[in-house]
Amino acid sequence: MNNRRQSGDTIVEVMISLAVISMVIGLAYGIATRSLKQSQQSQERVEASKVAEGQLERLKGFSNSSDLSSLVPAGNFCVTATNAIEDVSMGHCTYNNLYRVTDTYDSSGHLITVQIDWDSATGSGSGQDQLIMYYRVY
Repeated sequence: MNNRRQSGDTIVEVMISLAVISMVIGLAYGIATRSLKQSQQSQERVEASKVAEGQLERLKGFSNSSDLSSLVPAGNFCVTATNAIEDVSMGHCTYNNLYRVTDTYDSSGHLITVQIDWDSATGSGSGQDQLIMYYRVY
């Protein structure tokens, strides 16, 4: 009888170990990728919120000094960084080469609408994201 002990792993054990390690690495990669996309989306939305808030703050400054309906054009407009009101009836203003800004003012309801559109860096959905803020002027 041959009572020699053989040490080492069989090829089946090695293959099973590699399969388990591959699955763990694949899951970790998927989780990290999803986390990165969510972080980028959050960052874009926060920056878009800041742009919209800036537009509203500038418009609030105008509304405190005079009747807003006499200052803003009918249709779409935006307030530039130099506090100039720009008529953009057929388009939008661009902020930071990423965010498209369109403001409207409804004088009957005294409602300012600020709409921010941008192409998502993560390509979520249609690749376009949007944020809309409303402010009622009293």
